[in-house]
Amino acid sequence: MKLLSEREIIELLSNKIEQLEAERDSFYMEYRIKCDEQTKALHIERDELIGMRSEVLEYQREFHRLRDQLAASKQHEAELMAEIAELVAALSYEISDHLKGCECTGCEALAKVRKL
Repeated sequence: MKLLSEREIIELLSNKIEQLEAERDSFYMEYRIKCDEQTKALHIERDELIGMRSEVLEYQREFHRLRDQLAASKQHEAELMAEIAELVAALSYEISDHLKGCECTGCEALAKVRKL
């Protein structure tokens, strides 16, 4: 077994240091590339989620607008039904009064129909 000279030891250590530094630099480069790829992917996903959030908020606003419109329509329908009920009741009362003393053909026919 041959003993190495100080110069050979230094050269071997220098070569090993260069090899390790090259491996380190390669590792850092690969790591940085992977991080950049992941960052880019996360930015794309974030942008998609922001877009989806905007759509969801728009649909939510539309839902609330339609819900309010439906509630207003139901309220208006209830008011109209109440008016119709009042008009039918008043008209029914007037027709009933008219039928009591009337002997015209139309009224007789209406009275027969009401009995059916």
